[in-house]
Amino acid sequence: MSEEQDNEMDKKNDESKNLAVKDACIRLLPNCAEDVDVIVSPTEFGCNQATFKASVSGSGDYFVRLLNEGWISRIENGPYISPSSLVQYTQAVGEAGLGPAVLASDEQAMIQEWVEDMVPVLDNFELIVNDVGYAVAIGALLGRMHQLPVYADKAIRVVPIGYTPWEFDKVLPRLCEQDQDLENVWTEFNALRTRPPLAGNLGSRLVLVHGDFHWLNVLMTQSKEERSRPKFYIIDLELCRIGIAVEDIAWFFSEVQMNHRRPEYPALDFRDGFARGYLQACGLGDEKRLVNELLFAVEYERPWMVMLRMSTWGGQRKTLKKECAPEGVFAMSRQLLAAVQAGNQSLKHKILEQGIIEYARAMI
Repeated sequence: MSEEQDNEMDKKNDESKNLAVKDACIRLLPNCAEDVDVIVSPTEFGCNQATFKASVSGSGDYFVRLLNEGWISRIENGPYISPSSLVQYTQAVGEAGLGPAVLASDEQAMIQEWVEDMVPVLDNFELIVNDVGYAVAIGALLGRMHQLPVYADKAIRVVPIGYTPWEFDKVLPRLCEQDQDLENVWTEFNALRTRPPLAGNLGSRLVLVHGDFHWLNVLMTQSKEERSRPKFYIIDLELCRIGIAVEDIAWFFSEVQMNHRRPEYPALDFRDGFARGYLQACGLGDEKRLVNELLFAVEYERPWMVMLRMSTWGGQRKTLKKECAPEGVFAMSRQLLAAVQAGNQSLKHKILEQGIIEYARAMI
């Protein structure tokens, strides 16, 4: 397909989505008749390009999520929850004051309040990552979500967006037949997948996890007043389910490097502040011992998170094979973490300071 054809298809898709947003406003908003002007513009948030700002003449602005667009409509029996569950979880988050309130919904769209001047925290990355106060606030935001009542009776291991374990399990053995080097990937995949959660660690608690908690799915308000602190909001709950608490934290710390090419893992001061805010919001205390245990659980989870993300990128396959070699970063990470569990406190301090992936790479 030529670039011109691609552009034409994108244009048609945009027009179709704009029409769907206008139709949703007419269906769901009592003050929006067919003859009312609705100006639709895409957001720069997460949500797989399925969220829009709808400015309804005489009524105001709304945050519209299409439920029949993007990943959520295309993957059956995958990690993505049903549209009705997405609405349910979004309502729970909104009612708790953690996200924009849900105003109306049906099986095709969800309309939420539009919060003025809200932008993804990624837009202010340098400001956020160098301010412990912001780290505490975002950690508290996630902690409050993890305190919400759960709506399921089955615990499911949550994984980053774009990864379906059943698909990986089917595809990788066939790839191994074609490429012997991928046997190492399969070995590391199983070694990481079968590790039990850290027994007794606060990060191993079963909670209502977000499932894709990253820097485009956390929004912040940009206040015009100099000394005013922003408010933070959670969006995009299509991977929300029951899982272990630390998975959301590990992904938030790691995703910004992998998806947005930030050169360094967040500094320990930022991660420490995030953990303190999180523990305080959960009512678990914030003494240094608990903070360190939670941050160690993050590092314990990170090799699994990073490997899964790399496995979804075809262009990263060569790097993935290298990292999964017997002397690669994943095997080294497992060895180092096992040594800490065996009682090596000095090594634990180094891992907390640098991050497990970063320290393992330095050791190879």
